[in-house]
Amino acid sequence: EALENWREERKSADAEHNASALESIATLAAVTRAGEALAEHAAGDLSAADWYGRAKRERRAAQWIRAGSLAAFIFAGAVGYFIVSEAIINNFDLSVGDGVLRASIAVVIGGFGALLLRESGRHFREADTAEDVALSLKALAPFYANSDDEVRLSARVQVGDAVLVKNVLS
Repeated sequence: EALENWREERKSADAEHNASALESIATLAAVTRAGEALAEHAAGDLSAADWYGRAKRERRAAQWIRAGSLAAFIFAGAVGYFIVSEAIINNFDLSVGDGVLRASIAVVIGGFGALLLRESGRHFREADTAEDVALSLKALAPFYANSDDEVRLSARVQVGDAVLVKNVLS
């Protein structure tokens, strides 16, 4: 009878411990899921911050290059003005070769300015692309927050392919 009482008490104590353990495990599972979601969100924000930094650097470089192209155009104009003023002062008494040489200097400087202007456009496009990638990374975690693991994995694969493979290759 004492053994039977002990077994009953043991069963109730085990049931109580099992219920407590099950509750703790469920809480830990919920905390783990929340932690994973926060980690994904933080990783997206951190990656987005890196891409925003890249966009800022590219935009700053584009602005400096554009300023350089403006300076080159102004310098080419000054050289052209100098050529014309020298021609006027010398009563247009320049040889054809001398005129071509002086004009080619202005054209080369203007061509360098055009090259810089074209390069600044490329940097502006890179900055825009980096901002688009940052926006995508920042919006991705909230977008699939309540999705299945398969949907999350698919989204990660697609974003990884777009950001890490295609963007680096371009």
